Amino acid sequence: MKLPKIKNYKLFNFRPFVFGLVALILGVFLAYSFFISFWFIVGFGVAALLFVVLLITRKWHKFLRLHLTSTIIICVCFVLGFGAFGIRELVYRKNVAPEGVYYISAKVVSTTKYQDDLYKTNIDAVSLYTTNDYQTVKKLKYSGYVWINSEYKVGDKIGFVGKYTPIKHNSIKSITNDKAYTISRYSQVLVSGNSKNIFEKYKVAVWNEISNNVNEQDAGTAYAMLTGDKAKVDYSTKVEYQSAGIGHILAVSGLHVGFLALILSFFLNICRVNKKIRFVIITIILFLFSFLCGFSYSVLRASIMCVVLLYAGLRGKQYDGLSALCFASILILLFDAYQLFKIGFLLSFFAVFSMFCLSSWLDYYFSTAYIKKLSSALSVGISTSVGILPWQVHYFGYFPL
Repeated sequence: MKLPKIKNYKLFNFRPFVFGLVALILGVFLAYSFFISFWFIVGFGVAALLFVVLLITRKWHKFLRLHLTSTIIICVCFVLGFGAFGIRELVYRKNVAPEGVYYISAKVVSTTKYQDDLYKTNIDAVSLYTTNDYQTVKKLKYSGYVWINSEYKVGDKIGFVGKYTPIKHNSIKSITNDKAYTISRYSQVLVSGNSKNIFEKYKVAVWNEISNNVNEQDAGTAYAMLTGDKAKVDYSTKVEYQSAGIGHILAVSGLHVGFLALILSFFLNICRVNKKIRFVIITIILFLFSFLCGFSYSVLRASIMCVVLLYAGLRGKQYDGLSALCFASILILLFDAYQLFKIGFLLSFFAVFSMFCLSSWLDYYFSTAYIKKLSSALSVGISTSVGILPWQVHYFGYFPL
C-alpha cells in the first residue's frame, strides 16, 4: 500500500540555533581533520560522497525547496565552524617560537603549590630573547607555565634563562591543554617589579580579605567559590570534592549567575525601574561579573542565556531554553573553537542540555509518587547527572555516587 505524501514535513521541530550549532560543530571537526587527523578527512570524504548521492535523488530536491531557509542556516553555520577552528589554529601556529634555550621575561598570573619547594607558576606577557645578545625573538600571545622553587606574587615581572618547548597540536588531547607551551627553568629568577591589571588587583584584594578572616584551607575553598580560581585549593580538598560528586561547588557556574540575575531583578523591580533600563543594567552587571571571573565559559554561557531570557520577556516572546543554550554555545565556539574539545565546556553544555531534554519528562513521572518540589529537585538532579556521566567516566575514570 502506498502511503500518502506529507506536505511541509519537518524533522523534529526546526530550531535555527539548535541545528545551526550541530552544523557548526561538524564544521569544526572538518577543520580539525585538515589540521590534525588524516582519518577525519577520510570519514568526512565518505560522508560528503553519500550526501552528494542523496542530493541527486528527486526527494532531496523537493526537501531542499521546502526548507531553503533551514538549509542556508545550516550551511552558513557549517562554514563558520570550519573558519573559526581554522583561524584559531593558524593564529596559534603563527605565535609559536622554535624550541630552544632563551632568556625569558614574563608576568606571573597565578601560582599553585605542589610540594614544599615546587610551584607551578602560570605566566603571561612572555617575551623570548637570545641568550648571547638579548635580541627579541618572539612575543608570545598565549599563556604558559613554568616550574619554580619559590612562590611569586600575582603581577610580578620575572626574568630567567630557560628551555622553551611549544605544545604541538597533533591530537585532541593536545588541544585540550590550556597552555601553549612549557618552560623548564634552570637559572635564578630575577624579579623586576609588579604590574597588576584591574582583574588581577580584584582577585588579590578578594584573596587578602578572605585569608585574613578564614583559616588557610577554608580560605582557598571560599576563594574558588567566589572567583572560580582553584589554584589556592589544597589538592586533597579537590580530590574529596570530586569523589563526593560536588566538584562543581569549587567553580563559579550558572547557579551563581542565576542567583545574581534573580537578586538584581528583584531589587530593580522593587525600585520600579523601567523594563528596558532593567535589561540594560542587568546585562552590564552580568558582563562585569563574567570579566571578574576571567570569562569562564560556564559563567559566560549562563550570562548569555540570562540575557536572552530577559530579552524574551522584554519583547513578550516565549523563552526557549534549548535555543538559548545553543545560541550561547555558538557565540563561545566562534570566539574559541578549541572549547569544543575541553572538559569544562562539555560538562557545562551537556548538564544544561540534559536538564532541558529530560527534567520535564522525569518530573512528570516523579510527581505521581512525590510532592511537586521534591519531584522537581529529583528530576533536575538526575537529568544533569545523566548528561555529564559519559564525560566524567571518560576524563576522570569514575562515576561519583
